[in-house]
Amino acid sequence: FRLACVYYTIHDTLPTLLAVAHMATYAQNLEELGMSFDASGWADDLSWSGFHRQAALVPGHYYGGLADRASTSRVKALVVGHSTVRFPFGVATFLARAFPQLVHPEDLAPAHESESQAQWAEVAGYLPALHQLRQDERLRITQQSQEHPKNDNRQETCS
Repeated sequence: FRLACVYYTIHDTLPTLLAVAHMATYAQNLEELGMSFDASGWADDLSWSGFHRQAALVPGHYYGGLADRASTSRVKALVVGHSTVRFPFGVATFLARAFPQLVHPEDLAPAHESESQAQWAEVAGYLPALHQLRQDERLRITQQSQEHPKNDNRQETCS
């Protein structure tokens, strides 16, 4: 599915990361998505402060319906066209959360003549590490649940 992937002019307004989060939330059965969007404007958001600014992470309100739940999106390939990008690590963590099956650098495709091609390559480079962190966290949760079953009546004491 491709949406607004053609070249845009400086006078056009691109959808924000919130629109990307909406696609992940409400079109979760898509396996490929082509969409130009603004992955840079969030960096100028006045609500972006504290930990998010220090870590260059996208503020929570850009996640929309994904703010307090995990994404079940099936998107495995994202064509970003001429999308703009700032703070590649923050954008990579956003995309990894919105599209958990977006794993390999080649799964993310900017337009070849895009001015942001180098930044998108950096975003794509973070995807495997973020995927590995997610897999490790799942493994840790599985191990914890096996070590401490819910029906275990033992009470832990503090000394």
